Amino acid sequence: MRAKMLKKIAAVLLVLCMITAAGCGGKGGGEPSDGVSNGGAADGNDEDVSVSNGTEGEEGGTNAGGYASGAEGEPVGEADSGTGADGESLPGETLTLRIVDGAESGNLVLAGDSAGEVYSISVGDADVYIDGALSNASVLEDGMLAEIRYTGGIMEIWPMQIGDVESVSVYSKGTQQNPLGQYYDLCGLYLQVLDDLWNVDSGLNGGAAYVSVDLSEASGDLTEGEKAAIAWIFACAHDTEPLTLTYNELAEQGYLSEYGDFSDDEHKIYEWTEGVLFSITARTDGQDEVYSLPVLQFNAEKWRSPLGAYFFEDCKAVWSESGSWNSYSVGAEAIS
Repeated sequence: MRAKMLKKIAAVLLVLCMITAAGCGGKGGGEPSDGVSNGGAADGNDEDVSVSNGTEGEEGGTNAGGYASGAEGEPVGEADSGTGADGESLPGETLTLRIVDGAESGNLVLAGDSAGEVYSISVGDADVYIDGALSNASVLEDGMLAEIRYTGGIMEIWPMQIGDVESVSVYSKGTQQNPLGQYYDLCGLYLQVLDDLWNVDSGLNGGAAYVSVDLSEASGDLTEGEKAAIAWIFACAHDTEPLTLTYNELAEQGYLSEYGDFSDDEHKIYEWTEGVLFSITARTDGQDEVYSLPVLQFNAEKWRSPLGAYFFEDCKAVWSESGSWNSYSVGAEAIS
């Protein structure tokens, strides 16, 4: 009896060892489990593409386009694990970001809080939820906050690309997560203003390799990420390289050259032969409400030299009851 019992135990142990060995060979050779290869660029050339899983590199640095990245271990956006409708944990990470542009096409440019947080995704086959209910990409609007859930890595090109997007979740206007009364799609309004400035007196744009978009004094509490996204979208639309520098920063960093014989040691007068500076600044000296609706007031200009500039003055945009900034008016235009 004892011998038979030992034989049975040995047989059971043998079966368990075989099952364990089969399970250990499942992934084989240490293949990446996030579905993103970091061996090279997508077009097959030898250029490396850095991939992360929601955090910046070891020491931080500068992204393409001149925007600084975070320090070691800083999260890229607000990343958290996702949860389903009944509270169960979902795989992957989530980022909560503003849709700056691209809602109509499904190719989204999104922004977070810092200047380095500009992302692009293609909605593609990802699930789209509005107010927690499964819907489709037609419900997406520029200006919405969106929760992006993804299981892949983040390619640290510019803008950063989020891999393997599983879902995009948004909320309707007037909900707690997307309340009315805010500067809704302010990025879209400022992009329209910049395009209008580009198109007027278009000779000022000739030969420009750079555009710098200065929103440092713009109304509406844009995040640094939104400002960087606006600059990138606007520059790409006009085949130029984006910057977010002010006039003084351009001069300090050597982009500007002295203008003719008008400069002296005490008073420097500059021009920008290789680029155009666009700026939008807040105004507070006019009417701040129309029929109890808030009015956004600002001036806008493009500048290339003391005798090469165009101005939109006394601009106003009235927030509509639907929650969007649909249009704006220009009080006066000037040229120098």
